[in-house]
Amino acid sequence: MKKIKKLFVAIALCFIMVFIASCNKKSSGIKASDIDMEITTTRDKATVKLTLADNDNVKKEKATFYINCYTVNSDSEDYRTKQDVSFVNSVYTSATVNFTSLAANQEYKFVLYVTFNGKDSKLLEKNASTSDEVSTTISSKEDFENNLTNDLDGEFKLTSDIDFGNEKIGLFTSEAKAFQGKLDGGIYDEAGKLIGCHKISNFQLTSNAFIGLFGYLKGATIKNLIIENVKADYSTRSSASIGGFIGYAVGSYIENVEVNNVSLSIAASSTAEHNTGAVVGLSERSTFKNVYAKDVEINYTSAKIKMNIGGFAGEMIGDALTEGITAKSCGVEGNIKLVSDYTSSGTNKEFINIGGFVGSLSAKGVIDDCYAKAEAIYGVNNQKRTFDLSIGGFVGTNKSNMYIKNSLAIAVINAYAGLLPEDDTTPDYSTEYLASGVAYIGGFIGKANGVFRGIEGSYCKESGMSYITANDLRKETVDDVETDKEVLYAGSFYGYADSKSETYIIDSDYITTEVPENLSERLKELLQVK
Repeated sequence: MKKIKKLFVAIALCFIMVFIASCNKKSSGIKASDIDMEITTTRDKATVKLTLADNDNVKKEKATFYINCYTVNSDSEDYRTKQDVSFVNSVYTSATVNFTSLAANQEYKFVLYVTFNGKDSKLLEKNASTSDEVSTTISSKEDFENNLTNDLDGEFKLTSDIDFGNEKIGLFTSEAKAFQGKLDGGIYDEAGKLIGCHKISNFQLTSNAFIGLFGYLKGATIKNLIIENVKADYSTRSSASIGGFIGYAVGSYIENVEVNNVSLSIAASSTAEHNTGAVVGLSERSTFKNVYAKDVEINYTSAKIKMNIGGFAGEMIGDALTEGITAKSCGVEGNIKLVSDYTSSGTNKEFINIGGFVGSLSAKGVIDDCYAKAEAIYGVNNQKRTFDLSIGGFVGTNKSNMYIKNSLAIAVINAYAGLLPEDDTTPDYSTEYLASGVAYIGGFIGKANGVFRGIEGSYCKESGMSYITANDLRKETVDDVETDKEVLYAGSFYGYADSKSETYIIDSDYITTEVPENLSERLKELLQVK
């Protein structure tokens, strides 16, 4: 009898164990304590960010999630919508869900469910309210990094200065991650009048294809901002668009921005193509108004196959979208130094364009009331390579339907086919560094080629230029020098203009030691000249 009882007990234990195992198989193994649910809101949008513990059922997609959104009223909670949770790139420990077209100033409840073996289970719920503000406020570096990257087309308002403490940052680094929203850094009084601008300062730029505080802008609007103390130092950088403020801006509008104390030190990798400027590396179909950069140092210790380098912008391309303006009331003060050492075998030709304001123009628009002030612009070629070098106090090369008016260049330009010493004094003109090619050097524009709508009321003031020719190492002052046209085109205002472009350069004598009367009072004040 005892043996029979023991047998029944053993059988019962087996049934219990099988039952427990069966129950375990029906459980997803996901607990509320394994999940963090963070909700941020704007006027009409809620972003739910989920962080989950590692779980095999989630990885194998046996367990799925969804979120129900309810409108919370004083006496009821009304179901509004449902969103499934999707995991991107096989990362099953985090996900982001957006709820759009929400009502302003309204409380909502968000309930997270898990579905496993055909059964739905409630895990978490949280309430959050939309704001009555049009913009999301940004008051810290964490806000800036998180809120803007999580809501790329959102509208934001800076409410305090942000100091990154010399941290390395790399945001909006591709077209897929481009910032497409609006950011206003203005400080306003009670009547809504702009009385100042907030500052974003002290950061280093990480190395990417699109480099800047905003690596990539697409249809964005940024205004009323001060950018200060920007550094980048790259020992080998492949092709990139590099700006202290913006790497690449396409179809964007920038207004009332200061960019101060920018230091870019770059060595390009073999066959690299770069667009580099203190404000923007590459601008396409974009508009800049009242944007100024000061204390700019751009130093290329190694330049390669194609370089567009400008104090303000590396290259500007495409039709301007806003009032036909590419740049209005903008300026830059600083220095540019570039050493070309491209040694790759083959017949590749270097194209190097350096401008005090912009390296290369391929845009249709207007540049008005702008200036470039450069203590020194160096273009150095120290290898036996075929090259095409254009240097201008304002524009390196223009190949576009651009109209430049009421603008000013103050620059000292030096171009060498030799080795520049460390102390920037007397170059080494040794024939070891001879290169074949052609150079275009002008006090205002180096080379104007193709369709060109003209330059009017623009000047280069007290420009001093020296050069050494690529073939015969002759070093002379540029003003009215006749040289072999196959080697060097140099002029006090422009180095070279083809027949189409030359027709549209209104008046030919722009060298002046006095500030012209028709220059704007704003530009005179900024340059601190009488």
